[in-house]
Amino acid sequence: MPPDAKLLVDNKGFPMIIAINEENRKLFPPSIRKQAGIQLGDEWEILVSGKVITLFPKLPADDDKLTSQQRRRIDSRLTNASKEVQRGKIIGPFDNAAEMVASMKSELRKRAAAKRATRAR
Repeated sequence: MPPDAKLLVDNKGFPMIIAINEENRKLFPPSIRKQAGIQLGDEWEILVSGKVITLFPKLPADDDKLTSQQRRRIDSRLTNASKEVQRGKIIGPFDNAAEMVASMKSELRKRAAAKRATRAR
C-alpha cells in the first residue's frame, strides 16, 4: 500500500463504505463485476492514494457470523448472568491472583462441608 494511501472516512471518523446498488453498479462493466464477484448489496470500503481509488470488500462483523439460535443462546446466558449479579451471587473483584485462589479454595471447603453435612443426614 502506498504511504499516501488513506482510508476515506465520513465526518464522524468511520470508514466510508459504499453499498452496491442499481445505480452505482453501472460504474463497473459486467466483466469486472463478474471477475471481482461484485453483487448488489455488497459493501466496499474505499481507499484513496493520489488519483487511485481502491475498493476493499467490507468484512462482516463477528456478530454477523452467528446464527439466530446462537445469538438467542448467548442473550439468554447474558440475561441469566445479569440476574446472578443482581442477586449478589458474585465473588470478587480481587486485587491479585493469590486472593482469587484463596477465595476459590474457601468456596471449595464450604461446598465439601455442605456435602458432608447432607450425607450425614
